[in-house]
Amino acid sequence: CSVGQISRSAAGSPDPAWPRQRPSAAQWPSQERRSGDRLAGLEACPTQQHGRNQRTSSQPGKISETSSPQPAANSKASKLRRALLGIGGLLTLTAAPVKAQVGIGLTPMRVEYTLAAGAVQSGSLTLRNESKVPARVRSEILDFYLDQNAVPQFEKSVAAEKPHSCREWLTVTPNETEVAPDSYQLVRYTLRIPEGVADKSFHCAIGYSTLPTMSNESGTGMRTAIRMVAAVYATVGNAPVVGEVSDVTVEKIADDTNTPWRAVVTLSNKSQRFYRASGDIELVDQSGKVLEKAQFPSFPVLPSREQKFPIPLKTNLEGKELSLRMRIGMGAQEIQEATVPIKIDK
Repeated sequence: CSVGQISRSAAGSPDPAWPRQRPSAAQWPSQERRSGDRLAGLEACPTQQHGRNQRTSSQPGKISETSSPQPAANSKASKLRRALLGIGGLLTLTAAPVKAQVGIGLTPMRVEYTLAAGAVQSGSLTLRNESKVPARVRSEILDFYLDQNAVPQFEKSVAAEKPHSCREWLTVTPNETEVAPDSYQLVRYTLRIPEGVADKSFHCAIGYSTLPTMSNESGTGMRTAIRMVAAVYATVGNAPVVGEVSDVTVEKIADDTNTPWRAVVTLSNKSQRFYRASGDIELVDQSGKVLEKAQFPSFPVLPSREQKFPIPLKTNLEGKELSLRMRIGMGAQEIQEATVPIKIDK
């Protein structure tokens, strides 16, 4: 089995099979999962800017086999979590005594600002309680990063993210509050950018976790503890974005019979500013017929790293010669087109 080199169309010579205009991106529903002591949430958003040019280069692709399953978007547990998600916010569920509280959310799930050094930016989020019992919550300021499955991992502090963390500049009020049933409450935050900060982007998150309410702290039974998270992105100045498709692989997932194959696209970010990827990826046969098509996940590629994006494939690749064709926007920088031939032996 083999995966060929990435070939990219030069600027001004797009693949004729692709439309001239990039289709508008659509919002994707958020998903979440719990991994150890970390909250794992999926964030998605549309990219509204079109690129300006394309670049030409090549990079050998490869194929590998893994026993790690893709995020279980179709599992019963995942469907339950998405049903519980409701109105927004990233949630994690844990068992504890007392009554169930699952109808609470935090919106918006993401805020982005472009600011100058020394600027002070304030805003508000909405805590909404759609359950029939009071919801008592407590705030926390978090770091986050994306793991190898492009799933955000939220923690109280991540040393590797310190050069791009805004956690120490962010304050939230109230620190703890109780939201009445079938009501909402505004929570306010303030982001203070220090003087003399270099032009680059920063990221952190505001989290709220549910607590036992004053009236049921001594109760018995089951309570669902929920953590809701809103990501905060601050870009200082106008640092350039330098991103590219650096690698494309095909993986066989040994323990997944529904979607046993996935493409893994690696995007690099060599700049000090995050960007969001968006676009299309197609699986085509030798005649050019499109066997399946998917939207490229529009997640952030954080600064100074490579980020892998796994994309499940429904087609059985064994014994076939096919190609992966993609058209990926790198924020305001550019749109890159790449084609990777793949041949999988039986």
